[in-house]
Amino acid sequence: MKNSALLIIDMQLGNFTGSDPIFKGEELLDSVGKILQKFRSFGFPIIYIQNMGTKGDPDEPGTQGWQIHPSISPLDNEITIQKTSPDSFNKTELKKN
Repeated sequence: MKNSALLIIDMQLGNFTGSDPIFKGEELLDSVGKILQKFRSFGFPIIYIQNMGTKGDPDEPGTQGWQIHPSISPLDNEITIQKTSPDSFNKTELKKN
């Protein structure tokens, strides 16, 4: 597990609220939280991918829904990368990290 890291992708508040929330969102948050805790305890890098939705989307930048869900929010030493397409590598810094 020498080159291991945890990627947390699109776990933004807007995806868990509103008229069309993620299926079994609370269970998903619980599972991600447990995995996150383990990776942090091992000292592995944690990288968050944050989608930059368009105007009116649940993850529109600058809105509350754009924020990473508070139950799994990044620590100061963890990386957050914004993306503008479904591909987390397309026009992002992910490959460099």
